[in-house]
Amino acid sequence: MRRIVAESLGITWSRVRIVKPYVGGAFGNKQDAVLEPMVGFLTMKLNGRPVRITMSREECMTCTQNRHPMQVKLKTGIKKDGTMVARHTDAVSITGAYASYGHSVLESGISWINYLYPRMTFGYSIKTVYANIPTAGAMRGFGAPQIIFALESSLDDIARKAGIDEVEFRLKKCG
Repeated sequence: MRRIVAESLGITWSRVRIVKPYVGGAFGNKQDAVLEPMVGFLTMKLNGRPVRITMSREECMTCTQNRHPMQVKLKTGIKKDGTMVARHTDAVSITGAYASYGHSVLESGISWINYLYPRMTFGYSIKTVYANIPTAGAMRGFGAPQIIFALESSLDDIARKAGIDEVEFRLKKCG
């Protein structure tokens, strides 16, 4: 944060002091600068006097980072007995107006599929796109909630079509 604030204000790192109160883990959501450069700028303009910026809940939702919305399509290969043998995933992550951790969030999320269901051929195609929406950033789970929700929803659909209980399907057919 010192480097980001210093570079945005055109000063050396040694002139920046960051005081971070202990408020628990950030879980990824505090990896990007949001208000810190503005606080530094205002402090400089006020000759070093402390500055506090507060945001309403609405401002937090529209002006800070959120999770990456994703469009995920899964194609699953299944034997006649219902055993899954292959999966291909196409995913698009919408990173908002700025990149932040956009593509690495998607890469991390997609990697979880192999850990959960390792006994099958696996392929994927991923893309990160910019959009005119609030910037998405790193959050707890780093892409896993979006990808795993799509995966587990698709498994529920497969089990229902096969007439098998969803839990039984996972226990017997997914390895």
